[in-house]
Amino acid sequence: WVGTHAIVPAAFLSNNFEISYGLGNLTILPATLTVKADNKTGEYGTPVNYTSVITGFQYDDTQASVVASGPSYSILQNGSPVSGNVPAGNFTIQTGNLQLIAPADYVVNYVSGNLSVSKATLTATANNKSRVYGDPNPAFTITYSGFKYNDDASSITPPVASTTATVSSPVRNYPITLSGGSSNNYNFVLQNGTLCITKANLLVTADLKYIFKGASLPTGTSTITGWKNNDQNTITSGPTYSFPSSCNL
Repeated sequence: WVGTHAIVPAAFLSNNFEISYGLGNLTILPATLTVKADNKTGEYGTPVNYTSVITGFQYDDTQASVVASGPSYSILQNGSPVSGNVPAGNFTIQTGNLQLIAPADYVVNYVSGNLSVSKATLTATANNKSRVYGDPNPAFTITYSGFKYNDDASSITPPVASTTATVSSPVRNYPITLSGGSSNNYNFVLQNGTLCITKANLLVTADLKYIFKGASLPTGTSTITGWKNNDQNTITSGPTYSFPSSCNL
């Protein structure tokens, strides 16, 4: 075991000499155990199982007979410890705190490993919207799927939702398109939505008419309200009018 031990000479015989013995010293230095952190890859938001390999055991020693606990692992970026959740990027895995069973015949040498964390996938979907013909477009909103930890839309630069539909666009469906967006920890998958423009309502009110008894029925007229985009000239026919038979006097 490690320490300083006496070297005792003995059993040296000679017919011509009286033998005396002096003690010597044998100093046994501790051997070196090397703890090498394994290189790891992972994805942001997914826990990494850190492991290492310990080499340098002498004779019949094993990890179970020498190591009491450990090692521990810490993550460094550019030499500084990373606190909290590990973001996407490249890091150093630093080992330490390997506890040996006493009396220890070893000293410990720590060798770092590499950690590469890729971005997670975040799906951004434009929510479907609808509006009436002639009205302004509604505010577009986005639903996200795939946030990690306590991340939310405030943790990213969100994509922008837009459409080609304007206030004068005719009735039909239009795509709500997502573009842009960025994050240090996420790759975006952008999914478009649909803007449905529905017909506006016109209110056709028959104008009030008066006739004298025996007179012919009047020409029907009406007042139409609810026009959008100055579309008064877009009616192709109608309206038609009918009068109760009791009015045909």
